[in-house]
Amino acid sequence: MILATKEEIAAHTEAGWWGMETASERFLANAEATPERLAVADPPNREEIDGSAPKRLAYRELSDLADRIATGFIEAGLRKNDVVAVQLPNTADLVAVYLAAWRIGLIVTPFPVQWRAHELGDVLAFVNAKAVVTARTIRGHDHGAMFAALKDKVPGLLHVFVVEETDWPAADGSRLDALPK
Repeated sequence: MILATKEEIAAHTEAGWWGMETASERFLANAEATPERLAVADPPNREEIDGSAPKRLAYRELSDLADRIATGFIEAGLRKNDVVAVQLPNTADLVAVYLAAWRIGLIVTPFPVQWRAHELGDVLAFVNAKAVVTARTIRGHDHGAMFAALKDKVPGLLHVFVVEETDWPAADGSRLDALPK
């Protein structure tokens, strides 16, 4: 989604404030140049946050994960400029979801992990989210069930992806049972 006018884009680019390279393109260049270099690491207390063991992903691994998630989004019918709401803790999965969304032109609307159904229902409808990505549990609260209950109450919300349970496709086209932990 482009919100600036052509004139604003030209002026900001000419002033050197904006470039033409996207975050996705920059990431892919880094992944190609240094595929084995560490790209992202989970917080050491991830298990306390969402029950998953902390992981460390090299650029190639993160790129592959983002590809699988992007493919899952496309297979679910999400298209450029669709809004995907994301309520995840600061983990490698969060980074992979953003990269996947950017690759196919989705608009990411982040939600604080402290928000519950009361805040989420109205905001999901306001932003016209077509999908949500969350963890099953965050700090003991069942976010997967919370969003499943909201799905029928929010017009236009078509998909709830729970990262530990979503059947993203593998790089070879086979199906995965869940995101790697």
